[in-house]
Amino acid sequence: MKTSELVQLEIAVKRLASNSTFYHSLQEELLKIASGHHGEKNTDYYLQYTPDHMTHLKDIRLFDGIQHFQVDSLLTSDSHLTIIDVKNHKGKLIFDFDNQQLIRDYKGQKDYYTDPFIQVEHHKLQLTRWLHHHNFPQVPIEPYIIISNPQTVLKTHGRDAHGYKNRIIRAKRLPHLLNKLPYRQKPVAWNSEERERFHQLVQKKNTPFTVSVVKKHGLIMSDFVWGVECPSCGTIGMERRRDHWRCRCGRKSSDAHLQLLQEYAVLFGSEITNAVFRKIARLSSAKVARTLLVQCCEHNTKHSKARIYCISK
Repeated sequence: MKTSELVQLEIAVKRLASNSTFYHSLQEELLKIASGHHGEKNTDYYLQYTPDHMTHLKDIRLFDGIQHFQVDSLLTSDSHLTIIDVKNHKGKLIFDFDNQQLIRDYKGQKDYYTDPFIQVEHHKLQLTRWLHHHNFPQVPIEPYIIISNPQTVLKTHGRDAHGYKNRIIRAKRLPHLLNKLPYRQKPVAWNSEERERFHQLVQKKNTPFTVSVVKKHGLIMSDFVWGVECPSCGTIGMERRRDHWRCRCGRKSSDAHLQLLQEYAVLFGSEITNAVFRKIARLSSAKVARTLLVQCCEHNTKHSKARIYCISK
């Protein structure tokens, strides 16, 4: 399932003019987040083969008493917890253990990142704090870096003092790794009641990160190209005829404005007025706008310009 931020970025990039000062920065952000989503989706396919003795908890964001931390995937068993951190980089990845950094070499360009093991080890510390705060026993935590892109070339450099090399796993090998772990030989860290309480508390305390792309980048309505999008050719700017929308490609639609309303709601919230709807749908008639809004939106009891409509999801 796509995150709210990814959906917002997809709509924002589609609606921004290509010459907008925001276009390229949002497009780069979209590509980055979409790549991460694709990597997690690919890894989730292999996590379907998680052994029966393990439980998969996905997209967890918890508060450790100091700050929030997020884990892509967390696997629980009677003996330990497994943190899964997914990377979906293209090209060559070099894990430089001497300098604690990750280097990506792609199309002749090198990008430098913090060693992902620093992040997962910190997540391990934060999860340990969270367990202690909620009176759970000390459960061993094992972090792994999952490389989701099968074409990524992997290299390591330097002295691997902590044995991290064995914790860099390709997504396709994940089922083999999880089924291979000698869980029966490990001591039981917590009983079934404690583990179930952990599952329930994680779901209760999970606070997904929410972000408004519009507020984050300081966007306003005039930054976007508005109009009803043709469901056939994708052209923005269908014209309203007597009882339908019509595109220059010849496509007719009675409800093409519904997508426009949903996209507006994603970016600016579910409340809208007749005047705003006329502007984004390129309508000149307040009567036509009111008729369309009444058909698909709830509204308050105020009249004329003060009436606010609530876009249904």
